[in-house]
Amino acid sequence: MSTTARAAALTLSLLLSGPARAEGWSPEEEREISRRGPGDTAVSARFGEAIPEHPALGGFRHGRFFEIDVDRRILPWLAVEGSVGRFSLRGTGRAVDQSSGQTVELDAELASLPVGLGLRTEAALGPVRWHGLAGVAINFVSIDATAEFSTPIHLSDRSTRGAFQAGTGIASVVAQRWTLGAEVRYLVGTFRSFGAIFRLDSLLVSAAVSCWF
Repeated sequence: MSTTARAAALTLSLLLSGPARAEGWSPEEEREISRRGPGDTAVSARFGEAIPEHPALGGFRHGRFFEIDVDRRILPWLAVEGSVGRFSLRGTGRAVDQSSGQTVELDAELASLPVGLGLRTEAALGPVRWHGLAGVAINFVSIDATAEFSTPIHLSDRSTRGAFQAGTGIASVVAQRWTLGAEVRYLVGTFRSFGAIFRLDSLLVSAAVSCWF
């Protein structure tokens, strides 16, 4: 079993075990925390994998994803979420030397830094809390590539584009002010590379730890 699979299994087992009993909680407090959550403001750290979904990214492999987000509840079931994340994808391709006709390998890294703002809705489902989210992002994208000609050539490009993201996840209280969760998010966007525009649609799968205030 891979490291990612073991982490996902551990996260799921902790979530389904339900809220942890912290010293000093009364049964009424436990029910309220399960219903409403342990606070009104949360700071979360997420770490997981980015999975390229669009055919334009067919030459790229899965990459790492991490994000920091802040949620502020404005209604018992609704919160505003701001986030800053990063994921990178590495891939290979082929390039042709126009002067000699030689075909060589091309190594590339695509990095995306989405800065997002959205709405998040929540509901208690037994021992866990479900959430759904949707929002927009400003996406800072860079691509760096090296073509192994007789003299290696390095190419790079940068672009800033809008994006849309939506997702769903679950979380459970594991300590008095802490929750552990898992989330699947889909990001839809584009990026400009050397004069052409490509799709950046990616699936972001992550585990998260959150501190509530």
